[in-house]
Amino acid sequence: MSDEESSDNMEQPIRSGSKKFKRLNKNRPSEISSKRPKNNPVQTASLTNTRDPRFDDLSGKFSEHHFQNSYGFISEIEKREKEKIAKTIKKEKNSDKRLKLLKLKDRYEQKEKVKIMNDNKKEQLKKIKKKELEQVAEGKKPYFLKKSDRKLLELAEKYKDLQKDNKLESYMMKKRKKNSQKERKKVFKNY
Repeated sequence: MSDEESSDNMEQPIRSGSKKFKRLNKNRPSEISSKRPKNNPVQTASLTNTRDPRFDDLSGKFSEHHFQNSYGFISEIEKREKEKIAKTIKKEKNSDKRLKLLKLKDRYEQKEKVKIMNDNKKEQLKKIKKKELEQVAEGKKPYFLKKSDRKLLELAEKYKDLQKDNKLESYMMKKRKKNSQKERKKVFKNY
């Protein structure tokens, strides 16, 4: 027998039913047909599709009015927390803890101010829209406020509020000081 015939015998499977291949040499790896899938396929874990309720229609559309009605109690809780913090600030002797509490109190106050400002803006827009609807009912053309006009109205309202509280002069001084510092920075940037 020649080498070719003996090698052909070696490559043929031992049993006709199974497709195990013999090795030519014990140090060589066993041959596996490339046309056959692997014996142990890796099973991947099925990924569950997560959904974000903020962007999903199943949760419904966001309504700020309904949100305020449902979660209005949170602002009450925050007010109580702010009062507790104010009491603990008076009692606290450790300066680091006191600073942290002061920052927390300031954060609550800032949040409250922003909420009041937003409420005022919404009220102002409601008044403007109501006035526009009345004018349209009378037969005039509808006029939609531009963003710049809205800002001017808000600024005028802010000045009126400051004038009522006699804080307009101090506010204007701070504003002038801030603007002058901006101008100085611009001048020094050029050099």
